[in-house]
Amino acid sequence: MEAWLIWLIISILLLMMEMLLPTDLFLAMLGIAGLLTTVESLVDHNYVTQIIAFCVFSVLTLVVIRPLVRNAFYSKADKAKTGVKALIDKEGLVSETINNSQDTGRIKAHGDNWRARSIDDSIIEEGQKVIIKSIESVTVYVQKID
Repeated sequence: MEAWLIWLIISILLLMMEMLLPTDLFLAMLGIAGLLTTVESLVDHNYVTQIIAFCVFSVLTLVVIRPLVRNAFYSKADKAKTGVKALIDKEGLVSETINNSQDTGRIKAHGDNWRARSIDDSIIEEGQKVIIKSIESVTVYVQKID
């Protein structure tokens, strides 16, 4: 069997495995390196240089191309907020009057009851709607909705 055909089959298998397995583009980059080695094997029939070329192409694709592709497809803006960070800028309902000087205050937000403090030291009465501005430990800092 011709060397270029072997490299082509290896490349196709690597690219197919990338589609089936969550390897974060690792196998895809090796598949691309295999395709480049396929072209190289058409020019040079020495197996040692083909293996060296595959290694060089693999490193280049992993170091240069992979970060570029990942940045293009996985932008930071697409990442969803999770956990307590998802509560920031959400509404809550005061279940106990918030008074920072008396160290009192609780709100209900998304089914949970949170210890609350006002960001501007104002007193917020029970039943008022608030916006969660930040979270520190188990305390939410809120602002009254006018």
